[in-house]
Order: sequence, then C-alpha cells, then structure tokens
Amino acid sequence: MFKARRIILCFLIIFATFLFLANYFSFDSFSLDIPFNTMLDGGFDVLPDNNGNFFILSYDKDKTKSSLAYLSSSDSNQNIKQFKFFINSKQKDTLDYAYTTANFYNDFLYLTSINGNNSTINKYQIATSRELCVPSITLPLTDGVKIDSAKQIALSNDGNLFILDQTSADSIKIFNDGGYSGNKLIKDGQTFHTITTDVSKNYLYAINSSNKLLRYKFSAGDYLLEALSNEDAIQNLKFLTDTTFVTSDGYIFSINKTDSSFISKVKIAAEIKNYPSCVTAGLDDSSILVKTEDNIISRVRCSDGAITGKIELENNILTLSTSGEKVIAITGKTENASILPNNVAFLTNENLIEITPPPPDPTTPEEPEKPEEDKPNPENPYEDLENQITSDIHDVDSKKYVISNIEVGTTFAELKNNLIFNGYSLILKDVNGNIKSGNSTKVGTGYSITFVKDGMEKFSYKLIVKGDITGTGTLTSRDIASVINYLLGKSELEVPAWQAANINDDGDVDTIDLFLMYKLLQK
Repeated sequence: MFKARRIILCFLIIFATFLFLANYFSFDSFSLDIPFNTMLDGGFDVLPDNNGNFFILSYDKDKTKSSLAYLSSSDSNQNIKQFKFFINSKQKDTLDYAYTTANFYNDFLYLTSINGNNSTINKYQIATSRELCVPSITLPLTDGVKIDSAKQIALSNDGNLFILDQTSADSIKIFNDGGYSGNKLIKDGQTFHTITTDVSKNYLYAINSSNKLLRYKFSAGDYLLEALSNEDAIQNLKFLTDTTFVTSDGYIFSINKTDSSFISKVKIAAEIKNYPSCVTAGLDDSSILVKTEDNIISRVRCSDGAITGKIELENNILTLSTSGEKVIAITGKTENASILPNNVAFLTNENLIEITPPPPDPTTPEEPEKPEEDKPNPENPYEDLENQITSDIHDVDSKKYVISNIEVGTTFAELKNNLIFNGYSLILKDVNGNIKSGNSTKVGTGYSITFVKDGMEKFSYKLIVKGDITGTGTLTSRDIASVINYLLGKSELEVPAWQAANINDDGDVDTIDLFLMYKLLQK
C-alpha cells in the first residue's frame, strides 16, 4: 500500500512538472534579432532612457563613423530602428566621426570626439517620433583637453557637463551650452582619476588618487566636494540605483541618500565577467544582475551577495542594461575571432532558475533565528488585540501577527479595504523593511503592514499571499518551479513561502497544492 502511494505521488509530480514546463516555455523571454547594418562593427554602448527604452550607439572598426539605433520595448511595439542624423539639411545614416564617450538625458544626446590634440563635445536633440537626431551645439575644447574615457565626463540633471582633464586632474571643470562656465570642483588640492553620477544624476561622485570616494550635490552651488565616511579603497564603480553601486573587485555598496554615510558593503559570491558593461539593476529592488559565465546571468541578493537565481542564454552576453522596469541582454556569436552583437533578449522573472544559496560557513556559527511571524511583537500583545484587527475576506492571526488567505494581485488599497480596524493608519513594507508607497502596489508574501497611531508605529503583521512563493505579489512559473523543487527534495521553503504554498491550508505542502497553484496560474 505504501509503495503504491509513492508511485502515485511520483506520477503526480511528473505530470505536474509536464504541465509546468508547458506553461513555462510559453513565458520564455522575448528576443529580437538585430537588423543587418543597424550597428557598426567596432564597438557599441547602450544608453537607457529610464522609460523602458534604449539607445544603442556604435562605431566602426576604422573609427571613422558612428551610428544610432533605438530599441523600443513597449509591450505592444518591441523593435529596433536605426535613427538618422540631420546634417547640413540632409538625413544621413552615420556621423563622420567615431564617438569616444556618450551620455543621454532628457531627450538630448552628448557625444565626444577627438580632433588632433583636443576633444569636441557634440550635443544632439532626439526626435523619437521622427527617428531623427538633430545637432544642437558643437563645443570644441582647447588647451589639449582630450576625453577618451567615460571616467572623464559626467552629465548632471540640469544639462551641465563635468569634465576631468587628466592634464590638470586637481579640478573638475563645469561646462554648459556656452562652454566652460569658469566654475570647477576642488578638494584640498587632491587629484582625481574617475567621475560619474548616480542614476537620477542628482550627485556627482569622484574618486581621488588615493582611491577615496567624494560626492557633490549638483544643486548645492558651492562647488565643493565632500568626503564620504568610508575607509575602503574604490578604484572603479558603477551606479545601478541612486543608492547602490558595484565596484570592479565585486562588492555591492549601499549609501545613504541624504548624508555621506555608507549603509552596507557585501562581497558578490561569484566573479563578475565583463565589468562594468555586464552589471545592471535587478528584476526586483533587492537584487542585481551580473554576468558570471559567457552565457549565464546570475541574480545576486544585495543584502549578502548570494547567488539566488540564474538565466542561461544561447549566445555570449555582451552587455546588460536596465531602463525603467525593462532589462535587456545584448548577445552575439563569434565570427572571425570577433564577437558581433546579433540579438537582444528581454529578461523577466519567468526566465530565472531559482537557486538555494549555500548555508553559512559552519566555522562561524550564528544564533538560529526564529521565523519572522513567530518572533515576539512586544508592542502588539495579542490578548489586547483580539477582535480588534479582523477581516471578512482574509485570515487574521493576532497571536502570530500574520494575515493570510490573500489572493495574488491584491493591491495595498484593496488589502486596507478588506481589513476592519479603528484609529490606525497603515504602512506597507517589503521583505527588506523598505516602505512601499502607492495604493496600487501589489502586496507580496513576506511583506508586512505596520499599524501607526499618533505618529508611532505600534505593531506589524506579516502577509501571506496564496501561491506567491517568491514574494512578488504575483503567481508565475517561478513560484511553481519552487514548489516542484521542494516536493522533489531539491530545495527548502522558508516559513512564509511554505505558508503561501499550502494553498488548501491543510498543514502540508503536497501535489494537491501544486495542482491548485497551476489552476490559479491559468486564471
């Protein structure tokens, strides 16, 4: 009898896996072949517009021409188009020079080129609807100022350019449309080798010759750099968000928005390939994406650097980029000892293969931590809250501070409307404790709602969303994959995820729950 039950269980798992795979591959990443002659064969850069679209600049091997392509990634119109340049009253496919650096902000493209011993800054206005790039300003630099690296130029959110001249690296000069403004950034006679900005271009960051990081707020007006309170030597950095950057030696740094303090520093648990072009913001707020093998992208958790998922593509990954909520990978094949870009893959959570990170090093044991919902909540003694926080829709456990039986896709506004309480305002926080603003935000497993009265946070409830194993507020093939791996003994489920997987609330996660999840996915 026991053997027969095991055979039936294995059959159900295999059958559910078959159904899952059929569904999974229907969600495969959308990709585009790059049209012939859209990109030149020398090199390229991807500039996101932060609205879900991307500009792709390229130059030829002889470094005599530049071209511009536009990747539209709207759900109804995903395509790659070549933009033309309006030069001397004529439309041209290419520019008559190879750019050395490229920046984009607010419909303007800034390219630098080298002419003899000096560089020229070329500003263009982008007319997206007309697929046209129109010259705006040409600004020749003098006195031997050559810009041949992205580390020498940065663009602020008000259109000013900050230029680091390697011949006089003790100052960062500020240029506007009229040329050199006469203003420059200095710090106690220090010299610098790198400048960059955060994603929103609110701050300029500079690395001095001692590899210490300094910062300048563009709106400050005092032209003084402030040192950040950090003793780490930083040689290179790439900002992925306004508060997170990654260094060339594989560390993730988080910094405070308002002051000069560092919040955290963690080591990525894998070697990054092709830094900085193959490092980008993640598919959620708590992770980033990096290239770790020729055709593999790893999801890295920002809190500890652990690898928690992988995406495998067919060809070699050449660059990763994020624009708004869209993430792309440009891939290519090797031809004549060169790797030429030929495809753009749009990355989504459905492409990820979940990975359970290894346990902590046993040589440095840590105190075992209680599951979050079982921790005492001293400001919320359940006997004082019995029958005070209730719901006709959801299950409210005032002893364990858990609200469950929440449907996937439920928004913060809907959750608030489904709860019965008096005298409190509510705050929604994600799994990392970050406040999520907006009533339209979908609540996810592991999120919490905090009850506030008289300006004070009084107590919090953990949220369990049915079928949402991964904490995204939705039910996708990733959630089903997590349950299949659990049933096959390949991975474990943490407490909130386990509760979310127990769809029929019978105290066990089994193939019945798997079928129920699959049924929910088809709705």
